[in-house]
Amino acid sequence: MTCKDLQDSIPDYLAGALSSDELGHFHGHLAECESCRMELEQTQSMWRTLGELPDEEPSPRLRSHFYSLLEEEKRRVAKELRDPWPRRLEAWLNSWWPRRPAVQMAMTAALLIVGVIVGRGIQSAPETDVEFQQLQTEVQQMHEMVSLSLLNGNSSSDRLRGVNWTSRVDQPSADLLESLMNTLDSDPNENVRMAAVDALGRFSDQPVVVDVLTGSLSRETSPMVQIALIDLLIAVQEKKALEALRDFVEMQSVVPEVRAHAEKGMSGTL
Repeated sequence: MTCKDLQDSIPDYLAGALSSDELGHFHGHLAECESCRMELEQTQSMWRTLGELPDEEPSPRLRSHFYSLLEEEKRRVAKELRDPWPRRLEAWLNSWWPRRPAVQMAMTAALLIVGVIVGRGIQSAPETDVEFQQLQTEVQQMHEMVSLSLLNGNSSSDRLRGVNWTSRVDQPSADLLESLMNTLDSDPNENVRMAAVDALGRFSDQPVVVDVLTGSLSRETSPMVQIALIDLLIAVQEKKALEALRDFVEMQSVVPEVRAHAEKGMSGTL
């Protein structure tokens, strides 16, 4: 078993779905490969973290509206395809319906979108628009909850996943922004801080984010993270961002290569 084979098998291993032969190969490879053992430990940690998340339940009205749309779509498909396809469709839907309410919420969103767009087209009725917007909001809240939970994880792998999860959030709350900014300023792992720079770049239209980015540049000690911050501040093209860059290149502690990178970027903005 190769490292890739083992990593692909981790979800089945955690779910107890490996055969006895597969389990033997799995444990045999783990005994010889430290990196795969670390990968397994990190994945187990993430699963435990997700398992501790509070369950998100859709509102009763939203649930009722979704099932109404779903039943109407199933009747339409049944009429077109005739038996036994309606029963197969129902069995397929049931087999893919997970038990965790948080995951149900995400699948509800996906199925509702498919049902509305494919089965009926985009509805123009005001009530449907409100329900659809409410559903999108609840899915966004679930994504944000997962991001916050992972950002507070003990392992750098969990925190990196938490930063990456923020890409699913369109309008971050103050709590999520604060957690990302704290990650940039204080996370001990260089890769996590670099990912936080990219994540905050998506929200650089908010003044508080630019303030944090400029402040972090003067405190950051990693040349790689400094370069990521420099590139983002140059892209922002705000006066205070460029002023922070000018102050940065004057600092005696700046590595010459990083200073040259900043000066080259600034020259293109003049």
